[in-house]
Amino acid sequence: MNDGVNDAKHHDDKINIFVNNTKHKVTQKTMTPREILENLAHENVSQVALSLKEKGHLEKFEQLDQPIHLKNGMHFIVTFLGATPVS
Repeated sequence: MNDGVNDAKHHDDKINIFVNNTKHKVTQKTMTPREILENLAHENVSQVALSLKEKGHLEKFEQLDQPIHLKNGMHFIVTFLGATPVS
């Protein structure tokens, strides 16, 4: 019977975050912007920036290796930093 309780507790340990409106379930309580960009968004950190969208405002993360304390429902936006080619 304890196995079911442990499974339920393990399920509760997952945190749902969104990166460009794509839902990701993570088990870490903290991640760095670099980890989110590389592991979840699969982006090159030299070409993009990560921002937190909260209450209609965007907060850009300047430090790629500074831990972010994750909470359920956080929304992150990836912004391309390079020049846009024109034709």
